Amino acid sequence: DEVLRQERDIEKENAAHRVLSVRCNTVESAKAAIRSGADTVYVGGEAFRPLRPWKLGDYEEILAYAKGKARVVVTTPRTTMRRECGELEQFFTALREIRPDGLMVSNLGSLKLAQSITDLPVQADLSFNLFNQLAAKFLKENGLSMAATSYELSFEQLREIVETAELPLETVVHGSYESMICDHDFPAMSLPEFNELDNPEVLDRHYALLDTAGEKHAIRIDQYGRNHLYFAKDLCLYPYLAKFNGLASYRIEAQDYTPELTGRVTKLYREALDALAAGKSAEEAFDHAAFEEVERLSPREWGIGTYRFRQSRNSI
Repeated sequence: DEVLRQERDIEKENAAHRVLSVRCNTVESAKAAIRSGADTVYVGGEAFRPLRPWKLGDYEEILAYAKGKARVVVTTPRTTMRRECGELEQFFTALREIRPDGLMVSNLGSLKLAQSITDLPVQADLSFNLFNQLAAKFLKENGLSMAATSYELSFEQLREIVETAELPLETVVHGSYESMICDHDFPAMSLPEFNELDNPEVLDRHYALLDTAGEKHAIRIDQYGRNHLYFAKDLCLYPYLAKFNGLASYRIEAQDYTPELTGRVTKLYREALDALAAGKSAEEAFDHAAFEEVERLSPREWGIGTYRFRQSRNSI
């Protein structure tokens, strides 16, 4: 962690209230996040088995619960082939009646569909891989209200884009994150006794790939049969929050968490962000006991991702 510890803090003014957003996998998780202080919940998109896709009634339920407490932003699948685009056309049409607080899209095709069918505010998800201020300028000119920064940025590169970009930026500060999405379904291909008609429940279990270093990479199967491969460690930037100034939103990826853990993580970050906003030092804002308790409940170890490098490997 020494590289990140030695980096200069982002020098951009913070809002009086630091916005915390949480991506949730169920209605109950979204409610737990709101109770614990989330300003925005992201709902919808891919549903990982054994969970089932969100229904229109689920969106209506969480919108009613969140009214006056938090914003509800509906997400879209990261991969959109012909099938998903057909679904999105119908889905966006239905959302005109439900009226969430916004949409988060994953690619330019989904953006065009969203803007042609709805009048809702639209923001860009992580898969836009926002890497520099020119990309931020392009997204702003195309009507996006906010964008998530790339996972592949080093802190030095993130600092530069946050300090210079005119588009409001969101950065993931905690959670499980994907290394790859694959059209192949590894468990379905590999398990000798599996038959989609005889025992579909086999795919409701959780599987993982074991790498040569002995680390487990969780596999999550979405409603389209695609496999989402996770990194062996979850991202955790809690000890370094004081460095991440000027963000439009601090984001938690809780899509692979239980409602209880979602609430615990949200509360941990809410209290720290509020303490920093009140002028407390990084050490005063850091709750060691709460941090260790949440770490104990986490399904995976924690790490700091690409922030351990001085510069992103992809940009060298």
